[in-house]
Amino acid sequence: MKSKTGNNPGPLTKRETFIFASGDMFGGGGQVIIAFFYLIFLTDVIGLRSALAGIVILLSKIWDAVSDPLMGIITDNTRTRFGRRKPYFLAGFFGVLAAFILLWFPISSESDLVLFSYVLFSYLFYSTISTMVMVPYAAMSSEISMDYEERNTVNGSRLFFSQFSSLIAAVLPLEIIKQMPTVGEGYIAIGIIFGVLYAIPFLFIFFKTHERVATGSQEKSTFRYSEIIRPFKLSSFRILIGIYLFAFLAMDIVATVFGII
Repeated sequence: MKSKTGNNPGPLTKRETFIFASGDMFGGGGQVIIAFFYLIFLTDVIGLRSALAGIVILLSKIWDAVSDPLMGIITDNTRTRFGRRKPYFLAGFFGVLAAFILLWFPISSESDLVLFSYVLFSYLFYSTISTMVMVPYAAMSSEISMDYEERNTVNGSRLFFSQFSSLIAAVLPLEIIKQMPTVGEGYIAIGIIFGVLYAIPFLFIFFKTHERVATGSQEKSTFRYSEIIRPFKLSSFRILIGIYLFAFLAMDIVATVFGII
C-alpha cells in the first residue's frame, strides 16, 4: 500500500527510480577516486608531506563521526514545502561542484603550514558536503516509496549506479591527466569533470523525485549520546561494524599500494 503526501505525487515511476538512483554515482565514485588518487595528488603534485596528509585524513574521519549523526538529526527535523530531505539536494548540487574543484586544485606554496591549512579546509569542506547530501539521500531511499518491492528496486538501482561510477572513477582520471599539458591541469580537469558528473544528479533529484512519507505531525528529535551508543548493544550491529571496518581497511591498503606503484 502506497502512502501519498499532501501534494499527491502518485506512484513511483521507472523514471523517478532512475533519477533517484543516479545520486549514488557520487556515493560510490567519490569514495573510489579519493581512495585511489587523492594521496598521490597531495604528496606528488602539491608536495604535502605524507605525515601531514595522513593527519588530514584522520581529522576528517573524526569529523565524520560527529557530523554524520548530527546531520541525521538536522534532516529529520527539517520541515519545508519540499520535504525534509530534498532541500539538501539542491544545496548539494552547488556544494558538490565547489567541493570537488577545491579538493583537486593544485595549490602551490613553499610553506607546509599553508599547504596543510588549505588541504585540511578543502577536505573537511568536502566531507561536510558529502555528509549533508548522502545522509538525507540514504534516508530518502526508504521514503521514496511505501512499497517493499519498489524500495528494493530503488536500492538495487542505486547499487548499479554506484558500481558503474566506481569503475569510471578508477580508470578515467589517469586518462584525463594524460590528455592535459601538465599534471596540475589534469587534476583541475578531474575536479571540474567529476564535480559536474556527481553534482547534476542531485539537481534532477530535487526537481523530479518525491518524498512519500508524511512528516507534518511527527515529533522532532533531539541529539542524545545514548542514541549513538544504543546500537552497539546489538550483536548484529557490532558484526556489521566489523565487516565495514575490514572492508574499508582492505580498500585503503589497495589504494595505498596503488599509489606507491
